[in-house]
Order: sequence, then C-alpha cells, then structure tokens
Amino acid sequence: MSQDSAQKLKGLLDAGFDLYTFLRSGHYEQLLHGMKGNASDTGGLRNPRFIGMWFKINLQSQLPSLTKDDLSCLSNANLSCESYQALVKALSEHLSEKETDRKGMLYQRFILPFLSRNSTGGCVENSNSSEDWLMKNFQSFAAFATIADFIRLNRNFSGLDALEKLTPEQKADLVLHPEMEGQDNNIIIHVLQSLIRPLLENKHLNQSVDNMTTAGAIGIPNDNPHLKGFLKFLKPLGSFIQRFVATADKRNVTSMKVHVLTQIVVNWTLSELAGFFSHNFTLNNQTFTGQDPSALTFNVTNMEDWFQHVVVPILKRFLPGNQTEVLKDLTQIFKHVFATASNVTMNSDMLSLNDVCRPNYNTSSATCLVSQTAEDLAVVLRCVAKSNMNVTGERIKLLVTDLLGTMRRHMMNATRPNITLPPEQLPAVIFSSEQLRDPDLMALWAVVRLAPALLMSSEGNSSCLIAQSFSCEAFQAIVHSLGQHVMDRHQQTQVYMTFIKPFLSRRDTRDPGCIRSVNGSRQWLEKNFGKFAALDTLEEFSRLNLNFSAIDVLSLLTPVQLVEFARSPGRLRDPRDVDMILKHVEDKDLGDFFDDISPFLQGLNLTQDVRSALLQNVLDRTNLSDPSVHDTEVLEWLKNRLRPLLPNITRDQVKPLFKFIKDRDCETIKQGVHLLSSIRPTLMDDTKEEIQGNILQTLNGPPPLRCYKNNSFYVFLNDTFLDFGLPNLTTVLSLIPPGRKAEVVSSFHPSELGALLRQPNSVDNDTNLCTVFNNYNRTPDFLESEELPASVRRLVLPCVWPLALAAEDETEADRWFNVRLRPYLPFLNKELLSSGNTLNASCLSFSKLVGFLGSNHSFNGSDFTQEEAYETLKQYLASDTEPKCYNTTDPRLNSTAWFVNYIGGFVIFVTSDDLDTFGSGEKLQVFTVNPQNIQLFTTSGVPGSTITSFTQLIFLQNPNFSVFGLPPVFQCGVPGSVYSKLNQNEALTIIENLNQTCANVDPEVFSALAGNVQNVTADTIGALGQGVVGLNTAQIASAPPSVILGSLSTFSAVQGWSQGQLISIVTILFQQNYQIDNPAKLVNLGSLVGGVPSTTFTSISPAVALNASQNPVFITNLQNAPLIVQQTFIKQIIKVDAAPQTLLVNIPDAMATQIPRNLLLFQNTGDVVTLAKNINKKKWKPQQAVMFFDTAASGLEAEELSQDVLQGFTCSRVRSITKVKVKNIIRACRRRKNRRKVVLEQKQLTCMYNIIKADKPTDFANYSSDMLLYYKYADIPKASCKSYFTEVGNADFSVLTKALSGRRGILLNNARQCLGIAGNNISRENLAVLGNMACTLDRPYIQNSDPEVVEKMMSCNDLTEEQGNALQTVLIQGNTKYGPPAKWKGKTLNDLGVLPLYFTHDFWKHFDKRTTKNFLKPFLKNLRRNKTQKRKLKRLFKQLMTGTRAKRADECTAGSITKATIDDDAFPFGYDATQFRLCLSAQTVKENLAGLTEKVDVDEFQRIILEKLTESYPSGLSDEQVQLLGSVSRVATLDEIGKWNISSPDTLAALMNTDDGEWESDKSKAIVTKFLSGSNSLGSSELNVLGGPNLCALDTSTLKAINSDSIKGADSLDVSNCTTEKKRALFEIAKKAFPLSVQNRNSDTLTTYQLIRSYLSGADTEYIRSLSSSNVNMDIETFVDLDESVVLDLSVSEVSGLLGSNLPDLESYQNESVVQRWISRQLQSELDTLNLNLTGGRADPTTASSNSTTTAAPNTTTTATTTTTTISPTTSAGNKETSYSLSFIFLMLTVFFMRNAA
Repeated sequence: MSQDSAQKLKGLLDAGFDLYTFLRSGHYEQLLHGMKGNASDTGGLRNPRFIGMWFKINLQSQLPSLTKDDLSCLSNANLSCESYQALVKALSEHLSEKETDRKGMLYQRFILPFLSRNSTGGCVENSNSSEDWLMKNFQSFAAFATIADFIRLNRNFSGLDALEKLTPEQKADLVLHPEMEGQDNNIIIHVLQSLIRPLLENKHLNQSVDNMTTAGAIGIPNDNPHLKGFLKFLKPLGSFIQRFVATADKRNVTSMKVHVLTQIVVNWTLSELAGFFSHNFTLNNQTFTGQDPSALTFNVTNMEDWFQHVVVPILKRFLPGNQTEVLKDLTQIFKHVFATASNVTMNSDMLSLNDVCRPNYNTSSATCLVSQTAEDLAVVLRCVAKSNMNVTGERIKLLVTDLLGTMRRHMMNATRPNITLPPEQLPAVIFSSEQLRDPDLMALWAVVRLAPALLMSSEGNSSCLIAQSFSCEAFQAIVHSLGQHVMDRHQQTQVYMTFIKPFLSRRDTRDPGCIRSVNGSRQWLEKNFGKFAALDTLEEFSRLNLNFSAIDVLSLLTPVQLVEFARSPGRLRDPRDVDMILKHVEDKDLGDFFDDISPFLQGLNLTQDVRSALLQNVLDRTNLSDPSVHDTEVLEWLKNRLRPLLPNITRDQVKPLFKFIKDRDCETIKQGVHLLSSIRPTLMDDTKEEIQGNILQTLNGPPPLRCYKNNSFYVFLNDTFLDFGLPNLTTVLSLIPPGRKAEVVSSFHPSELGALLRQPNSVDNDTNLCTVFNNYNRTPDFLESEELPASVRRLVLPCVWPLALAAEDETEADRWFNVRLRPYLPFLNKELLSSGNTLNASCLSFSKLVGFLGSNHSFNGSDFTQEEAYETLKQYLASDTEPKCYNTTDPRLNSTAWFVNYIGGFVIFVTSDDLDTFGSGEKLQVFTVNPQNIQLFTTSGVPGSTITSFTQLIFLQNPNFSVFGLPPVFQCGVPGSVYSKLNQNEALTIIENLNQTCANVDPEVFSALAGNVQNVTADTIGALGQGVVGLNTAQIASAPPSVILGSLSTFSAVQGWSQGQLISIVTILFQQNYQIDNPAKLVNLGSLVGGVPSTTFTSISPAVALNASQNPVFITNLQNAPLIVQQTFIKQIIKVDAAPQTLLVNIPDAMATQIPRNLLLFQNTGDVVTLAKNINKKKWKPQQAVMFFDTAASGLEAEELSQDVLQGFTCSRVRSITKVKVKNIIRACRRRKNRRKVVLEQKQLTCMYNIIKADKPTDFANYSSDMLLYYKYADIPKASCKSYFTEVGNADFSVLTKALSGRRGILLNNARQCLGIAGNNISRENLAVLGNMACTLDRPYIQNSDPEVVEKMMSCNDLTEEQGNALQTVLIQGNTKYGPPAKWKGKTLNDLGVLPLYFTHDFWKHFDKRTTKNFLKPFLKNLRRNKTQKRKLKRLFKQLMTGTRAKRADECTAGSITKATIDDDAFPFGYDATQFRLCLSAQTVKENLAGLTEKVDVDEFQRIILEKLTESYPSGLSDEQVQLLGSVSRVATLDEIGKWNISSPDTLAALMNTDDGEWESDKSKAIVTKFLSGSNSLGSSELNVLGGPNLCALDTSTLKAINSDSIKGADSLDVSNCTTEKKRALFEIAKKAFPLSVQNRNSDTLTTYQLIRSYLSGADTEYIRSLSSSNVNMDIETFVDLDESVVLDLSVSEVSGLLGSNLPDLESYQNESVVQRWISRQLQSELDTLNLNLTGGRADPTTASSNSTTTAAPNTTTTATTTTTTISPTTSAGNKETSYSLSFIFLMLTVFFMRNAA
C-alpha cells in the first residue's frame, strides 16, 4: 500500500468513527423491529415438524441478518437430532449453491458446534450407514466439512460407505487421513474408480457440449467442443490429485505409506488403463517420454507423474470417437485439469461494495473491500437507509463496526515496516467525562486514533493519556482494542509500560487497579491486561492485586509465567498438579518451558508419579519425531530437558520416547540409549525389555544397519544394546538385509558366535539358527572349538547336517562324525534322519553315519527305532540295477564289503525283498562271498528268509562254494541241489546242524539230504530227526520193519508227512502187529494217525476212542487226517452214549462238526443256560446249527452267541423267540473286531432284512454287511447313503445267488448316484467307500478308475477272467504305486497278494525265472493250503508255461525230478510237458506219488503221471495207490478207472474229495458202482463223501437201495442236480427217515422240516400242503426248487402259509420261471391280498347271465396263458355280451399305468 493510500484510508477511518460516535449518541432510532418471537418451547425445539414451520415462518426471512452470535446461540439450542436434521435440510434447500460464504458460516457456527456437543453424539444413532448419516446431518453443507470432522463426530464413519457423497478434496483427505493407517490401503482404488465412474458409465458421451465454454478460457481450441465437454469430467480427478499431492507434502506422509500407495495406484493403472499409456508429449515446455508406470517411475506426490500416468491415459481411453489424438502439447489441458475448482469459497475481498445492498447480504460473513474514496462509505450508509432492509439500529451499528474493522485491518497493514506514515502526537482527548466512561466508544477510539498514535509516537508522550479519567470499563475497552492491533514485542512493551501498567498502578482512581469492577483474578487479568499480560511476572500481578490467584489464571499465563508458578513451593505434589500446569503450555512452548524447569527439577526430590506425568506430557505433545525437528533439538531434549524425568520410566513411555530418536542420526540414537543405560538400575524388567525392543526398531532402518560399519557384528550389537542385553537369534537375523547375511554373519568370530548362542533364550527358532550356519563360513572351526548347551546342540545339528553329509573325502568324513558332530549326534531325530539331506548324502558320509548308528547311537529315549533308522538306510540304498555306492573304478567305492559299509548292524532288519531293492541279484552276488559280509549276516536276529536269499546268491556267484565253510545258520538256506551232491555222512552231519539251528527247514532241503542216505537204520533215523520226512516211500520200505516199529517215537513226532509216507509207515506198523487196544497206543501214533484206515477205527473200542479224545495233541493230529477217518472216530465215541447232552460233553469242541445233525435235537428242559453255553463253545457247521439255534438263543444273550451258532439263524427257528431278541440277534451278526465273520446265506440274510425293514434303521454298522445288500435303497435318507455304502463295502457280494445277481448292478448304480460318480472313472476316495463292491466292477470301470482299484480287488474272493485281464492292463500301464514293469521286483509280486493267480503270460514275462520261482514257492504253498480251486491253478500254470517254447530233446535238460525236486513248493515250475516227461521216471512216480499228485495240476503233466503209473502197474492200482491220486484221478479214462481197486471207504472218500475238482458223471458213477460191487453199501459216511452231485450220477435203482438210516445219519445233501425221478426216490427214503409227527405236529414239524428240507424238491403236493399249515417259514430258495407241478397246484393262501415270514421274498423272485407260471394261474385279486406288487395274475371272472346267447368255446383250458376279455356295450335287454362298467375300466387302467410307472 502506498503512503498516499494509507493516508486516504486513515481519513476514511476518521469519518467512520465520527458516524459511529453519532450513532452511539442515541439520537438514531431503530430502523426496523428485530426478529420477533423465537422457539423457546423446549418441546417445540425437539419436534421436527415444528422446526420446519418455524423456519418457513420466522427464520427464513431473517437469515440475511443472522450474526455469528445468533448462530452460536442456535447451535446451543435444545434441538433433538431429528429437529436439527429437519432444520439443516430446510437450510440446504433454501440456500443456493453460490452462497458459499453464508453456507460456510452456517457450517462453522451452527452445524459443526451442534454435532460436536456431547449431548448430541454426532446424531449417529438414527442412521443406518455412513452415507445416510452424512446426508441427514450435513446435506449440502457436507462440502465444508473435513474428513477429520466426519471421523471425530462419528467414530464408525466409513469413507468408503459414503464415497459417492464426498468431494474430490475430501476423497484425497480420506486416502491420506491418519485414521486410515494400517487399514485397507486399497481404499485409493475405490476412490479412483469413483472419480472415473461417470466415464465408465459413458456419461461423457451423452453430455451436451453447447454450454461448455470453460475450456476455451484456458487455451483449449474452440473448434474442439468434444474435448471441451470431456474435460469437465476430468475436473474432479484434477481436484483430487491437487489436494492429494498438497496434503501428502504438507503432512509429510511416511515413505512406506507413499511406497504402498504408489504400488497400489500403479497396479490400478496397469489394470484399468493398460494399452492407453501415452507416448512422448510436451508439458510446460518439457518433453515427457512415454513409458508404462511402475513403482520406480511414478511418484504419487508429483503432479506431473499423475498427469502422465493417469490423466493422459484416461483422456486417451475415454475421449469420444476420433478425439483420441489430443494435442501434442498438453500444457493447456494440464492447466485446465488442475485449475482451482470453480466452486471453492470466494474470498471476501472479491465482493464489490454494492453487494452489501443485496437483501441477503450478511456483514458477519463478508465485508467490503475498503475503497480509496470517502464516497464508498456513503454508498454503505445509503444502503443502510433503504427502508426494505431487515436490519435494526443495532445491526446498523454492527455494520459500521464491521466496516471499520475491515478498514482497521488495512490500517494495521499500513503500520508494517514497509509503509511509513508521518509521526503524530497522541490524539487530543476532547471527550466528555460520560464519553470517557463509554467502553464501546473508547474501544473504537483506541482502534481508530489511539493505537496508531501510540505506535508512531515517541516514548514519554503518554503521561497526559495516563492522567485521563477513564472508567475501568473504558480503560479495559481500550486495552482490548489495543490488544487486537498488530504489534511487535517492543511495541507491546511500550504500550504496556507507558500506558497499561502506569494506569493500573494509580491509586487515585475510583477503583485502583480496576479490581472491584471485575469478578476474580481471571477476569481482572483478562480485562485489564488482555494480551499484554505476558509482559509481566506473577509477582508483579500480586503486587497490583493483593487478591490475585495464579491458579485461576493459569490458562492465561505464558510458559515463563507457568514456570514461575511451577517453581513456587508445593506446586508439584502429584500428577494432577502437573496436568493442571502443562495443559496451559502450548506444544510449541514446551521446549522453553522445560529449558527453565528442568534445571530446577534436577535437584528436586520429585515423586515418581509426578516425574512420570511430566515425562508423559513431553512424550504426548512435543512431536520430536517430526523430521522437520533438527537432530540438535532432539539432543537438547535428551541431554538436558529430559534427564531429570527419565529415572523409573515406565514400559508404556519407552516407545513414545524412542519415536523421537529412531529415525535420527546414529549419534542421536546412541546418546538416547546411553542416557537410558545410565538409569537402568531404576527400571523395571518389563521396561528393560521394552527398551531392548525399541533399540531393535532403530536398527531396522531405513536403511537397515545404517549405523553398522562392517566391523564385528557381535561387537556392534553389544555397543548398540549396552546393558539391555542382546536380542534373540531371530531378531538378530531380522536386522540383516537378505543380501548381506553371509557377510554380516561371517563377521562373527567363532567365540563370539558361541557367546551369542550360549546367551539364555537366544536360540528361539531352529530355522533361523540354520540360517546362521548356512551363511557362516567358519562352521567347522566353530564346531571344533565351541561348547554349547544341550538344548542348543539339539537345534544346531539339523543346521550342520547337510555339511556333514556332503563330505567327499574320507578324512573329512571321519572328522565330521568322530570330532565335530560327536557332541551333537545324540540329538539325531527321526525327522532329520529321514530328511532329503540324508537321502542325498555322499557315500562316504553315509557309511560313517551307518557306523555311528550301528555302534554308538543309543536308541533309548530316541524318537526313532532301529527299524525306522533302517528304513532310511534302505531308502538311500534303493536301486533298480547297480548297487548304490559301488564303483569298481573308484578306489573309494570299490570295496565288496558293501553290506558291512552301508548296512552294518541294521542287517537284522534286512528282508529278502529288501535285497531286491538294493540291486539285481547278479549285481549283489559279488558281495556275498566277501567274508566280512558273510560274518555280518551271522548276526543274531537276521531273518531266516534273508539268510536263505543271501545264501542262494553265494551259490549263484560260486556254485562250488563249500557248504562246510558257511556258518551253521547259512546252511539252513543252502539250495537243495547243492546238498544232493553230498555223501551220506556229510548229509547226516548237515542234517544234525539243521535240526539244531534251523527253525523251519525247506522240505526240499530235507529231501535232498535224506536222498543221500543209502541205508536206513535206527541210527540213521535218529540222526535224521525231523529230516526223516525227506525219505521217500521206497527208502521207508527198504528199512527193516522192526526198525520202523522201533522208531515210532521219532516218526510220530514228525510233521509234514505226505499221505503216501503215512500209509507206508502205518502199513509196516500193522504188519509188525501193532495193536490199538488201549488209548495210549492210539495216542502214541501221533502224526501217523492220518495213515490209519477208517475201517481200523471201526474196530477200536468206543471207550478207547473216548479216552484218547481227551488228549488235545491227539485231536490236533486227528484233524489232519482224512475226513472219513475223523467221522469214523467220532462215530465210535457216539456209540458210548448218543444222547445229545452227553455228546456235548464227550465230543471234543473242535470235532463237533462231525456229529450227525439228527443227533442234535436238544430238549429245552432243565438248565437251559448251561445247555446253551455248552453248545456255544463248540465248532459247528451251519446245517447243524439250524437244528438247535432256538435252544442256544433262548439260553444266552444275543451278543454272547458264537459265530458258529449264529450261522444257524433261520426264520423257521426264530418264530418262538421274542421280536426284540430276534432283532438283537440280527445285530449280533454284525462285523466285530477280533472276531470271525458270521457267514450267512442269502436265504438267512433276506429273512433278517424282512424282520427289520419296517424299522428302516440307518445305524448300518450295527448290522451284517451282507444283509445290507438286500436293503431297499428308497428307505435310505440321502444324507445317510454314503455311510450305507461304506458298510456295504465290507459285504461279500458272492453271497448273491443267480436269481438276485442283478442286485450287483442296482447297488453299483445307486452308489454312483449317492457318491456323484460320473462315467466309469471312480476316484480313490469313492473306491474307499465302495470297498468290496469293487469286486463287481467290469473292465471299463477297472481300467478307468483310480489305480487304487488294484488294492481294493486284492480282497475279492474270486475274479473273472475279464477282471483279471483288466487289472493286469492297469498294472502294465505303470500308473500304480508299483510303477512301470521295468521297476518290478520280487517284492512287487509279494505285494500284489493273490492277484497274480489271475494274470496271464503278458504279466509274468516281466520277471526273470529266479524271481518268479522265489515268489511261487510261498505263493503256491499258500494257495494249496487254502485249497484253491484246481481250475485256477491249472490256468496259472498254463500262463506260466506260455511262451516257453518246447525244445525238441531226447534227454532231460531241466533237471531230473527227485523227491527233493517235488518237495520244492514251486514245482513243477520250470518244466514244460516234454521235459516233465523226460525228467520224471516211473520209479520216482512210484516212490513219490502223493507229493507229485499234490503239486501237479496241469492236465498234460497229470496224464504223464498216469502213464508212468501204468508203466509200473500195468494190471492196475491198489486201494492205497488210488487214495494218493488226488486231482490226477480226474484225467483218468473209464478204462483206467476200471483197473483201480476201490474196495475201502477210504479209497472212495479220497476219490470223491471235492478239493481235487469235479467228476464227470459217468466217471463218478463208474467209481461208485465199482465200490458197491465189492459188497459195500452207501452208509451215512459214504453219502457224506459222495455229496449231492455225485449221488445224482447214480441210477435210480441204486438210489432206491439206500437205507433210510443212512439218510438219517448223513449230512444235508444237495440233490438239486438230480432228475425229478431221482429226487422223488430220495424224498421217499428221507420221508421214512424223518417222518412227520401226527401227535405233536407243532413242535416236531419244524425239526422234521429242517432235516428233510434238502429233499423237498421230490415231495408231492399233499406233503407240501401239510407243511403250509405248520408255520415252517420255508425259505424262497427251497420253494422255487420244489417240483413245478406241486408249486402250480398251490393256492395263494397255501403259498402264504408255506413261506410265512419269508413271503416278501416272493416279490424278489417273481421273475423266476416257476414263480411267473404260478402267478399266471392265480387271480390277481388274491395276489393283491399279499401286498407284494405281484402282477400277471388272472382277472376276476364276472357272473354271466344264464340266458347268454354268446357262443362259448366248447372246452376250457387251464394252461397258464393270458386271458383276453372282450368288452362290448349292452346290445339289448336280456341279450348282452360280457361287459364292464366304465368306472371299472377306468379303475383298471389307472392301476395298470400306476404299476408301470412304478
């Protein structure tokens, strides 16, 4: 301002003051009445409707005249939130967008204060979202608020929720607001999306550009209207960016925050604007090179970066049509986008003076710009004089005052140093005494005239002024006005010292010191001193006012004055005193305050709470962490100001303290830690921990380790943490940048690293410990020199383990395991041992490890066993071909002591399968002859099979290796072929060792050794011991009979005799007159009892038999005898007493199965419980158990019943048992742990299901899995279907008979539906659920399902050829756990269980002969023991022989077949038909017939055996020889059979053994006929031997000759294959054997029925009808097996009575032909009474009129054909055809369609 302007301004002020003086005189009347009435009614203020009306009627018209005080008053009114919101809404609707000044004042003076009141709580409660809250409480005034306002008023305010209602500037503040720290940084993404949403919604395409001219004003070409219009949509984005950049710079946002935001914005631009990034462009005369944004090229605090990477791509993406080619020079666009927004608040100085004449002009919110001429003031006054202005006289005064205030401010500017006004004297005081006492007048006078004069006058001119008779009120008004004037410190002091203080010091005024005119010290100081109070001391105030109280004026005091107050005695007694004082010290003055107070505090004995309170104030308020605060200032605080406050600092105060120094220079940090270290003795432990943690934070940078100078890191840490202790290892490592770990860690000396690791609790994380050693370059030195606690050594071992195992030098490996790791190896654990490092160890290191584990490691307390350690060794050594760690060309690895080096003491765990995993046999055999290895395998505990395999490899390597050079245990596994070369003495020597050393000797070995015996003597037999079993029948026969008799004790103790050997020995004994005339003689036979003919037992005294049966060893031996021998022996005991209860006592439990079933008819009298217990403990066949099931069940609880008893469950026998108990019995048949399965047949399972099905149980595990096969799937809830199929998966699906075989497919389809199986690919998880259902899968399922199907099908009872081939295909494809065929070994075969039985040559060709033979030995032995069907064995050998091309040869090349050869369990593998013929002599056949026939199953081979026999016995075979034929007998011709002697029951029994295969009917007939021709008959034993099929082969005449007693004592025979004639013949005999009781029909009929049931297929109609009324509950299988003519004669009611509780099964069997034919003969209406959904019956006949004229067929047939009924309308009365009513026809059609739909 020029001097001239300032002078004019002063003149204007004088004129204004004169006008004001006039107005104050009281002559000016009030212009208009003030605002009349107000809403004083409290209820009205809280009523929104009332407020709305009050606004329209009263407030709306007075809005222009409302002052700031009016609005402040309104903000304190008792408005409810609802009333307030109604008022704000009305205000918002009334004021236009342009009235920004008025709206701003309303927000600041009314809205914000009101919402800030505690009583309103921000009016949050009635809002359902942040957006709703904002709109209700702010309306259009929201633009004047800040994000801080929103958050302060509403703690739950969500900027994202209200995002669409925020201004661009508010959105920028939202992103950078401190409250957002730690929250979702992606908020900026939402903000950016909101800013371009109109563009995304194409609103810019629909906008008219006609009126968009703003762009032209800043240089946008006028010929581009689209661009002009488009830029309007970029304005909000520009406003956002401007505020964002400015705020980020102002708030000094942390680099981390900037980095995070930059990365997020970059990611957003790359996602949203990809493809639109600009090429080169010009901005502000600078060329920018186009590039994609990145965190390195985009700085979010730079406007140009925003423009380049955000604005320009948006311009390119959204600019319509062909406008995308924007100007190369984007400067004007940049200026437009970032121009000041048009809606910002207008500066009050921009208003013209004439604006005050607007009706709504408010002088409180805008003032005039002072003109340089006095005329402008006249304009103001004229405006005031207008009659239509709604102002009072008081408002006119305010208007003038406000105007003068504006002029005063300009005048004050004139007093600044750059403006000079001529000095002047103090104005003459020409006021009247009354005016001198007018405060308002004096106040204005002081502003207009006094203050400028005081400031521009010389000192000493004020004496006249001081002498004036101002009233205290006028004086105070002058002081107040002077205080508002801009003055420097000197000027203030001048005013105070020359005017204020002298005036108050006067004692000649009415009120000296102006004390009486005020109320209290505070008012006295405020009114009399004003802003000049800071210029004096409290002491001086007390002098001027003896009643002065400093406490009352604390808020008015300066820091110096507050220090003066604080230093006064007793002022700092507790924290409240501290807070009382410091709350009046502004933050910026705290430094000065503590500069003055700290030296005072240093020597003061402050309480801890006072000291803590002082410190807390500093921490909370000083903001020393601000980077703008210089380090020297922080150091000043640390060294001087804070020192007296820090002793006993609390934990909570540590972090704020460190906040001051953590980002400072290293020296500042160091000084801070030193200061804290000096007071450490005063600190609590938790405070020390907190200090340590905060020291850590100072080390984290950025940049990290900025204070570390590359010396020892350990020393650096000690210097940094001083007395506060080093942190744990994890923390130490966290301080090191990733790229410097090796450098920093290696700076530790081993002793320093040891010291760190020995520090208590230092090692807190084993992973981080390993990081140390992974980066440390002196690990070996450290391990050799430093000792660590056990707890740390345990953790160190895994870290150094890889180094130890990587040693490639033997010396280094020795040092690792013998020196460095010795203290650590006791901590070796399972995880480490089995780790990848171990499995990838060097061979030398691994060998050292094996040595340590085998000799030095204690497994007591270890978390892994020796066996688990061996598993790791085995995994390491696994190899397909070459043994690992063996190389003949490497001197380090060429030792053949391979097993010693790499297996060592773990040899006891090596299995024969394991040997295969170490390498091929031909590669391993080179190690076996090494003496060290041989000695190793003598270790006690090595499995015998392993030694055997090892021994075999020895002889593969060296066939001439001396057996006597082997340790004794090795001799157990020497191949029999080796022993065949010995002489008798050598053989006996070996046998003696074998008997002492070997637990189980291969029969082949005994046979090979015994084959060397030339003379069989008593001594020889004694020497042979168990090896005597190796003698063939010729050798046995060559011994003197007396020797055989004398050697009975030896022979009887030997197990493993063939039937041929037994017969030979027993024959010799009997020839030596061995008489079985007492129990001892019988028992002494021992294992030879199986060779005693059954006929011999018939001559034994029953008492002898009974006595011998008490010997358990004898019974065990007897159970190995032929079945007919067992039956005969039991019959002898029965002769003692046949009473059923007595038999329970006399017959051994294990042999109760041989008791004829007709003798098991117990009487339910007496002690039923004891009787039931005796029954329950014995072994029974199902056909026996059905006879007494009700007796046993009555005496015992269901859960107590044995499996054998439960197998007798039938619907017939449970009829007398309560329904509850029957259901319990059904549950008792479930699978139970450690108990054999209860094997039941289909007829029993369906009976069970019929009993429980009404209950629809879902606890499936409580029922037999087999019974669940018949469960109605519709009764199973969907949620339970998986558990149902899981239990069904345990079922035996072979139990389903042919009639119900379709259920397999139904079950599978239901399972697929339940488990969501699509197609034929079944997952592993679903296979686990299906379980045994996998046994029903066909080829497509098997080949397309998860390979786990192979494992599932191992448990199948049988497989079809198709299934076997499919499984073989899956295996060969190589996707199973067994891998491709190239990796298959012997273990593969072993792991496949029984599956190889079903595989073809395409599978077997992948194994060499040795592997196959080794597998077949135990495999075939097991198959034969389990009596595998001969057809399967035949197929197996056929596949094994396939591909072995028979060589033309005239001599044996495969090896002569001897007893040793035959006793090889793999025999006859290795022979084809040609070699078998050439290598098998007739003599061998004679001497080893039993062994041959047991092993040979191939038809061709069997024919060769018969031919050799014919060669030896051209006239035929004896009974004894025939008994040994086994399955070979099945290939004999009728002519050959005709030459056999079949005179004894034993021969018949041996020939009829079903284990040897089925007979052709003509051959079985010829055998039985030959037997009968020898004066033999078919007794019960013979019938049992023959069984059903062979019985049916006999002629009817032969059958009729059978005695009824034979049928009575025989088992239940299956005669289903017999002709009808033979069935009827057998039934007639059975009817005599089991007659129906006429007297006691109800109790005996059931027993008779069950005894005769198997013969009922030959019964007549009368007999069956008699059963239908006897409640026998015939099973459906028996029913459909009845004679068809009998079934067809039965009525519906008779069938119902016959089947009883089994009747529901008729529905399941209705597709059986006999059932279908029976149904077709029944009336449908009668069938419907069964409620079984049976269809196909005859329609009911209607009553025809007697005078019908319809021509009828002459004869009525009764065949089971479908009846066709003609339906026609009535023709005439009395003459009509058979007709049905329409309703009947409709009903029948409905039934038909409903059934078909079902």
